[in-house]
Amino acid sequence: MGASQSSKAHQQTVKATLKAIDQDYKDKVREAEKKCNAMRKEADKVAERERAESKARKDKADKDAKDEYQLVKHAAAEVHIQLVMDIVKNVILDIKSRQMDQSHGHSILLNRSNSTSSAGSSSSTSKDTLSSLTKEDAEVKEWVEHAAERLEVHMSKTQARQRLLEEIASGALIRQHQAQQDALRKTEELERQLHQLRLQQQQGFRGVATGQDVPPPAYINAVGPAGVDNSDYSVYTNKK
Repeated sequence: MGASQSSKAHQQTVKATLKAIDQDYKDKVREAEKKCNAMRKEADKVAERERAESKARKDKADKDAKDEYQLVKHAAAEVHIQLVMDIVKNVILDIKSRQMDQSHGHSILLNRSNSTSSAGSSSSTSKDTLSSLTKEDAEVKEWVEHAAERLEVHMSKTQARQRLLEEIASGALIRQHQAQQDALRKTEELERQLHQLRLQQQQGFRGVATGQDVPPPAYINAVGPAGVDNSDYSVYTNKK
């Protein structure tokens, strides 16, 4: 009896010990799992924080690059605009300078035409040509001033500003320069005609002085009026 009871007590003790060991193992496993979960969460937080910081650095770098690009682009556009404005202003100054020169030339030409009574029709043509030149210069000046005003008004509007720059770059200033050249050629032609007219008048005066049959200055080296023969010009010579 005593041995049997002692054996049962021993078995119960062993079972209790095994149960305690098993419980302790389970407790330690659960504790380890909790720690692992906590460490995993902390690692995830660190990784998320690093990703956020990396993204923030990347976004900042991208923003800085874009801002720098916009600054450079804006500065380049302003330089381009300033160059165009300088060109337009120089064109306006050139037109004003030419108008002053032409104004001086006009007074000389008008004095010549007033002192030449036999050149009435040619003087009228000269005045018409001068009027045409003045009108052309005024139209060119109006276009350039309009372009300058548009450039200033739309300077802050990228799209309109770009369109205007493209218009100017596409040949508007070239066309204006060609108009200036045409006006200059017409002025030179007018001066040549007036010079020729003065020579004709001088030749006519010399012919009258020497008693030669000389047609009126207006018809020298030119076709006479319809129905009038060149021989009829003798009526203009001195009668003996």
